[in-house]
Amino acid sequence: MSSSGQTSEVKHTWASYKLIRALSSGAFGRVLHMTQIDNNKQVVIKRVQYVNDEEKKIGDDEVKMLILAQSKHIVKYLESFIDGLDLCIVMEFCSGGNLRVLIEALKKMSIKDRKMKCYMPFYQMLSSLAHLHSLGIVHRDLKPENVFLDENGNTKTADFGLAQTITSKSYLKSAGTSVYAPREAHEQNKMIFASDIWVLAVIVIEMLTGVHPYAGRTVNDTIENIKKGKMVVPLPDYIQGELKEMLMNMLNVDAGKRPTAKELLETELMQFQAQIDKANEIKESQSSNQQLIKKNQELEVKVRQLEIEKEKQKKRADQGEKMLFKEKSRADQLDGKNKIACKLTSNNGLR
Repeated sequence: MSSSGQTSEVKHTWASYKLIRALSSGAFGRVLHMTQIDNNKQVVIKRVQYVNDEEKKIGDDEVKMLILAQSKHIVKYLESFIDGLDLCIVMEFCSGGNLRVLIEALKKMSIKDRKMKCYMPFYQMLSSLAHLHSLGIVHRDLKPENVFLDENGNTKTADFGLAQTITSKSYLKSAGTSVYAPREAHEQNKMIFASDIWVLAVIVIEMLTGVHPYAGRTVNDTIENIKKGKMVVPLPDYIQGELKEMLMNMLNVDAGKRPTAKELLETELMQFQAQIDKANEIKESQSSNQQLIKKNQELEVKVRQLEIEKEKQKKRADQGEKMLFKEKSRADQLDGKNKIACKLTSNNGLR
């Protein structure tokens, strides 16, 4: 039984996995890159302390939130189980690393290539937020380190340890990383759907320019810049048109004036990305099917080879049995002749 009661049967335990390396460690637990021993599948396991009632509620809530949030651009939940004093949350492994890795790589590219590489992650992160917000979930800890890239370069929003649903409340208490928190989080200790939108704009600008738009000399300087809505460096000239308009609206210091994820997805730029994303999904599906067909063909070849080898072994065994039978027949004949010879000799002796 899963700790959260979400699944009726747990297929694996800690012993089912082998450690590859530790990915991160902090106040909210340890994140480990593991291999599932029975099929060599790579996964990520987040271990969180699960001792007192408060810790159990936090752990269970994270699992429930991750299960609720499941969609195309959210990191895939696989299962959860208890190991000792920890809750282990098993998720898909994204081989492309986190968005921070991509941001560093983008710094070395030309402006044109950088822009082209930014559009799709922007759309996919926005899609994940639209999905979360439709469920009443505020992520509250969106940042480059919590967005991952799969083998095809698709972004997957992750880490729902601080995510919460807005039900009867009009806002949630602020949480997460201070330099990726908007003005209302610092001044009013609150976060709403529009808070996630503000953070996404900061991340996209960081991808485009390589610099956090409000970065000061210290964390406190950065927070003060965020409160004042003071960008350290204005958006460069290569960020123009609808893209610039979207980003500036998303960064509005007045949270109530920021566009929603749904409204942003309806822009021409995002509609175009949606078409590309759909086309890529079809290609990936076809590629996956082709790989599956190839693997099945390889397995069929191996099965045939094994059958041929078994047939050869059977023939060798049959030939061996025939030879043994012949040898035994010869031995029996020889033994019979020896007995006759002995008998004749014995009879001659009696005469």
